[in-house]
Amino acid sequence: LLAYLTNRFSTHLQNPPELKFWGYVALTFPPPAAGVLLAIVPIWLLTAIGNKFLNGGEFISSPTVVTFDPYGSLMLDEYPVTYADYDPNVVNTLSSNEIAAARSARVGTLFM
Repeated sequence: LLAYLTNRFSTHLQNPPELKFWGYVALTFPPPAAGVLLAIVPIWLLTAIGNKFLNGGEFISSPTVVTFDPYGSLMLDEYPVTYADYDPNVVNTLSSNEIAAARSARVGTLFM
């Protein structure tokens, strides 16, 4: 609007064209809005799937409420974080603190 007013007052035309603001908005707003939507939906969906795989809980929930399955109930909970600590011949019994730390450490894989 400021650029239009500057051009309006500094033009040499006797009858400068009027500003059709809503036509301009209707022409320029929908493509970026669609692009943002097309970019956000797959990212949100893949992050939600990864969170369901790592933490369990409800698949679609409120973004402000954290839900997760009890410790030890998910497939990855029986494995330690590092490969050096893993022994396939021994049944690993990790504590709830170790499982919580492992879940937190695995969250970074969602963004790779």
